[in-house]
Formats: sequence, structure tokens, C-alpha cells
Amino acid sequence: MKIRFLIFLFAFITKALCGQNDCSMPLVVCGNEGFNNIEVSGPGIQELSGTNSCTSQEHNSLWFDVTIKNGGKLAFTLKPKSTDINEDFDFFVFGPNANCANLGQAIRCSTTNPVAARLSNNHTGMSIAASDSSEGPGANGDSFVSSIDVKAGERYFIVIDRPIGSSNFTIDWTGTAEFNDAPEVKIPSGSTIDLEECDNKAPFDDLIAVFDLTKNNFVLGNQNNVGISYYENNTDANTGVNPISTPNSFVNSSNNQKIYARLENTITGCYVVSSFSLKVLNGANIQEASLEVCDQDNDGFVNFSLNDINATVLVSGSPSDYNFSYHLTEVDARNNERSLRNRYTNATQNEQEVYVRVENKTNSFCSNISKVKLVTVPTPKLSNIVELVQCDDDIDAITFFNLEEAKSKISTNHKNERITFYESLVNAQNNVNQIINTMAYKNRIPSTANIWSRIENQKECYKIKEITLKVSTTSIPANFLREFESCDDLENNNLNGVSTFDFSSVDGEIKRMFENINQQVIISYYESQSDALSEVNVIKNISSYRNVNSPYQQKVYVRVDSKINNDCLGLGHHVTLTVNPLPDFTITAPAFLCQNSFVTLKFDIVNDSLNYTYKWRHKGISSVLGVNKQLMISDAGEYELTVTNSLTGCNRVKYVVVGLSGSPTVNKNDILIYDDLTSTLNEYKVVVKKENLGVGNYEFSIKSEEGVQRPFQLNSEFENLESGKYKLIIRDVIGCQPNAEIDFNILRLPRFFTPNNDGENDIWVVKGLDQALYKRGEVIVVDRLGNVMYNDSVFELGWDGKLKGKRMPSDDYWFFMRLTDKLDNNYKYEGHFSLLRR
Repeated sequence: MKIRFLIFLFAFITKALCGQNDCSMPLVVCGNEGFNNIEVSGPGIQELSGTNSCTSQEHNSLWFDVTIKNGGKLAFTLKPKSTDINEDFDFFVFGPNANCANLGQAIRCSTTNPVAARLSNNHTGMSIAASDSSEGPGANGDSFVSSIDVKAGERYFIVIDRPIGSSNFTIDWTGTAEFNDAPEVKIPSGSTIDLEECDNKAPFDDLIAVFDLTKNNFVLGNQNNVGISYYENNTDANTGVNPISTPNSFVNSSNNQKIYARLENTITGCYVVSSFSLKVLNGANIQEASLEVCDQDNDGFVNFSLNDINATVLVSGSPSDYNFSYHLTEVDARNNERSLRNRYTNATQNEQEVYVRVENKTNSFCSNISKVKLVTVPTPKLSNIVELVQCDDDIDAITFFNLEEAKSKISTNHKNERITFYESLVNAQNNVNQIINTMAYKNRIPSTANIWSRIENQKECYKIKEITLKVSTTSIPANFLREFESCDDLENNNLNGVSTFDFSSVDGEIKRMFENINQQVIISYYESQSDALSEVNVIKNISSYRNVNSPYQQKVYVRVDSKINNDCLGLGHHVTLTVNPLPDFTITAPAFLCQNSFVTLKFDIVNDSLNYTYKWRHKGISSVLGVNKQLMISDAGEYELTVTNSLTGCNRVKYVVVGLSGSPTVNKNDILIYDDLTSTLNEYKVVVKKENLGVGNYEFSIKSEEGVQRPFQLNSEFENLESGKYKLIIRDVIGCQPNAEIDFNILRLPRFFTPNNDGENDIWVVKGLDQALYKRGEVIVVDRLGNVMYNDSVFELGWDGKLKGKRMPSDDYWFFMRLTDKLDNNYKYEGHFSLLRR
């Protein structure tokens, strides 16, 4: 009994049993040790209503099935886990031999509330000392009812219910009656029921595997009428629901997952629950792989080092944690038989398939098998002899080689290979101290030297090839030099020392040199000796070459190579291109010429020590106007000067434009006056019409009769003028004389006047009238009825608002005015104004 108690107690402590479970699925009570920390939640099916004298029903309930093995007193004590007096538990007992379809009335029940009954604790149960069979609800009773005398073979249902609170509970059997024994979990000494498997199923690193739980069926021993089932949680195991349907192929959901085994007596229903762990061990996470080895003789057979593929076969983890063995067949690999030696030569040409077995060193039963391909990789195919012949650029037998030219001689597949160069065989083999400047490598040993190349294909398989560097003397005579001259061609109108040359004639001369010795050659031209040695940046068009990289003078280097083997036959500076500068001068000239005057155009140059000739012309006209440094002109227009260097014949043409200007002329018709006599818009301004002033550019000013003059301006309009006499002044902006002047008036006619002798607006009079501009004029003022109020010269003092000394009333009055200017031009004006009395 002691062993059963410990196992049963462990099952419930591990995970609290929870539920309502209803009459049809009760907890079977076996042994007499009791239950610890049981959880109840929910009423489930309501089966108590109307079946007890304690007038209660299910709130949060749990059902126990009790079968008596040996008769005696059936009693128990229920203790809530919480000591809070508000935690209220009730219970109900049905039997003997009741069934779920016919429970009958409860033979014992207690629904006493410990708070209402003023009890000292919240315990309840059946006691041998108690005498009542039921009590409650509320304040009735002390929470304990009398025990039951039970006989062997009788069956009872005990229902625990918690109407108030949230506590779990513990139940202890305190009577003398005994229950049926639970099955035993029989584990031999030194054994374990924890199961281990290898993580040998893709993706290999998730610690998920397939377990055969039935391996633990041995715990049944030789017990009769006992079955075993497996569950994923303790509650299901205790209630016997949701057993694992395929225990022989169960896939765990986490590492060290707990599984619960339920051993149940098929006759009594007594059971025991025991837990065990599923542990997943890291098996080898491996993959198919290939081991590629360079085939130096390209015969398709290579001696492989099989251990070189270990790290590649292993997807994760360290190779040091595993044992690797290689086999010819998959069967041998699985049985770990007939392993291959580490140094193995493939039996099938070019490619062979073998199998690798990978075992976990700490758990040798964890192994995995995978395919490995052994592949021979061809190495580059090279020429037998490789030589580079370069012309000496002086007489020391030391020169610069373009090693890139050797690549096509080394291998026909050089464009798909990586070729590097070294000064020693050891450096080439170890791939160190590579020659960096392959375009201009200088031989260290005169005349003939050797270097080494390393040729790698895309699989990084390589071979080493020796290259011979030979220095030959040039076959072009040292005194063969052709010189070409041209004038600066003023690109973008700039003197930049650049021109276009045609030196293609040199090509034919050099070809004839080598045809005489039966050599077929390739001739190329370069801007520098280093380019010629490296054969880079070749001049492509020798018939229209521009010396943009060497202004004013360009040395051109000629290289002659054999058409047969590309050996250098000649190299050196044999062409010189010279750009003669054009005269760099300016023309000094005024921007404008005043009418009927003369100006001088002057040639101006920084260095006048050279011999120059001059020709002045009108642009586009062939006739020459002058041949000196200066030219006097009286006509505006565009002139050109051609300056020629007498020594080089290089000339340059420049142009100058001289505009025409002149003093202005103005008359009365050239100005527009806006005042009360000419406009109804209350504008007081003057506008000068520019069309007839003259050929020049002009600026304008006005001066008042008080002598105040405004600054000159390009705008020909003056606004916001007061009444009075003004003088308009017009002048040429470049100073052509004389200036033009004309007088004008701004006239203002008052819209009202107030003849009250306050010194302001006491007289109605025309303002701004200048008697010097007009020889006569009169004004007549009439009232609404046409009666003449005033008739006098416009040059008089004006109307004072009286007629024959009598003050005229406030009203509107009309005026009529006639003017005759000094040129006998007549003007008529009329309008009205207001007389205001205050």
C-alpha cells in the first residue's frame, strides 16, 4: 500500500486534478490514503437537484466512486486548501449500490455554511462521533454528519460541491472501511521508464521524434485484469478520457515532454497514474554532399581524402561530436560494415557515389546515413611553351612587359580562368606575392628572364606554367622621325593647343621597311611609351587624330608586332605632332559711335614681338579697309580683323560690333500730358513717346519751375505731378550731344472752392497756366440758368464767388475756357465745379 500511495500522490501533486466530472465519469477511490489538492470547477450536468434533503444542487462539483472491499465505518474529513472561513464546501452520499440512472435520495448530506453557523474552521465530512444524517443549509449544523456502516461489495457515490469560494481541497478517509487496491507500477531495480529517441527525422534540429510508448508496457508485470493506456496530461489520465490513440508511433510536441500511464483494474476500476519523460537526443543533422578534387592528369581518377567532406555532410553541430565512416553501399553503412579507408581512389571514372554513416559519439545508437558524390574536376589544359617577346626601349635589355598578353598563349580557355603571375615557382604554388602590375612588368634579368603563372578554373583547380620573357632590339632606325605641324583649331573658340592631324603616311613607310625583310607586321600607335610597351590605349584613327592629352606638342610612339606570334619587332618615338598657336589678341573699340563722328578700332596683344600682318574688313565683305594695327571709322556696323603670324602662317579672325547713337530731338507731339484739361481720370503725369527721339538709347529727367530736377531715368514716364510749369530733359546714355529740352504745363481745375476769406480755396482759378506758353485766353463761369457769373482772362486772379459784389449761393457752376498758344493753336475746355459756403 505504501508504494501505491506514493505513486498516486505524485500524480496529483504534479498537476492538480480539475473538473466537474459528472456521475458517469467519477473518480474511482482505491486504497485508503486520500486525495490531495483537488480542484473543482463548474457544475457539469445538474444531477443533485431534488435528490437530497439539504435543498442544494451542483455549483462546482466532483464525483467519487467508492466500492467497499472490507466492511466497516465509511467516514472522511474534507479540508479546503484555504483556511478562509468563507470557503464553503458541501457533500452528498448516494447508495448503497446506487447507479447514475437511479441515484435515489442522498443518505448523507451537509450544506452548512461555516460563516452562518459561526464555526471555527471550514472543514466538513462524515464523522463516527456525529449523529445526524443531514444538516443545512446555512446556519443549521456543524458541517459534520454521521458515518455509514458499510459492507464488502457495496458501492457508493460521494459528490463534493463548492458553492462559495475558489479553493482546492484535500480529503482524508478516517473510517475503518477499506477500498479495493489500485494496480502497482512494477519497475525493476536499476531500470527507468523514461524513453529516449534520436532526432533522425527532417528537419533534424527541432527535437521532434517518433516514440513507441508501448515499450513501457512492462510495468504491468504479471498482474491479472490490469490494462494500461497513455495520456498527454494528468487530468485526462485520472479521468480516463482522450487516451493516446497510436501509442506505438507517438510524435512528441516538445523535448522532455511528460506522458502519463494509467494502469487500471478492469474489474474494480481502481487505477494508478505514473508519469515518464520523452527525451529527444540530437542525432546527426546531415545532408547529401559532393567532394570535388582536382584531377591533375585529367584521367578521371583521383585519390580522395574522405574525411575532408565531414564538415560539409554535417548541417549543424561540430564534426568532433560525431564518428564518420564511409561505405560503398547503403546496406554496409546502415550495418556499419566494410568501411573504406580515408585515402580512397574512385573506382568509377570521373564520378562515384558512396555512403557516409554519422554516429553521435555520446549516443552511438543515434546514427544517420547520407549519399556522398566523389567528383574528379579537370584542371586547366596549357600550352607546352609560352614566350613573350618585347622590344627594348633603350639599350639595357630591360623593358616593360604586358603579362596580360601571355594569357591567350597559356590557355585557349583563358577567358573562363583566373591567371595570376609570380616571380618564383614557390610563390605560384603557395599563391603569395603575386605580381600586381601585370600591364607593365619590368624584367629583373636582362635579355631573358622567367616568371611563373598560376591558372585556376572556376572550380579553383590550378596548374603552374613557366613563362619566358625575352627582350629584343627595335628594328626601326633610331633616326626615323616624322614631324607634323598644324595650327590650333580653336575648339569651342578656345586656344587650347589642340588640332587635328593625319599621320597615316607613316604607316606605309614603316610597312615597307619590314616588307623588305619578308616580315608581316601589325603597326600600332600610342600616346606614351608605357602604353606602347603595355599595348593599351592604342590610337585608333591616325588620319584624324586630335592631341587632346598633350596640347601644343605630342610625341607618338610606334609599335611593330609580328602577325605570326605577336612578338615585338620595333618600338619607339617616331612621330612628333606640333600645334602652332594662333595670335591671341583683342580689339579695343567703343560700343557706340555718335552720328557724324569718328572712332578708332585698335589691335591689342600681350606679346607684340612676333611678326604679324593685319587686315580690317566689314564682316562678310572681301574688300580690305586697312592693314595697320588701327582703323578709324565713321560708320556703325560689324568689323573683322584677321591677324596672321608671318612665321607659321597661322591666323585668327575676331569681330567687333560698333553701334550707332546720337543726340535726341523732341517736339510737342512727342509728349503726352495728362491733367484736368486732357483727362477725366484725375491723372497728373507726362509720358514721352520714344519712337521719334533718335537712334540712340536715352534717359529722361524733368525740372520744375522752382528749379527742382529729378534724377535721370530710363523710364520715359513721370507720374503724380503737381500743377505748374515743367521742363523735360532728354539725353543720350553714351553722351552724344546736345541734349533735348521742351517745356510743358500741368493744369489743374479745382472741383470746388470755399470763398469764406480763411485763406484757403477762396478763389476759383486755373492752376499751373503759364502765360509764356499761351498768348491769350478767357474763361466764363455761369450758373444753372446760364447767367454769367464771371468773364475774364484766364491769366487774371480768378472768380471770388461774387457777382457785382453780391455773394453767390452754394451750388454747382459751369465754366467755358478758350486758349491760344504761341503757335496759334486753339484749345477749348469746359466743365463744372461746386461753390461751398460754410
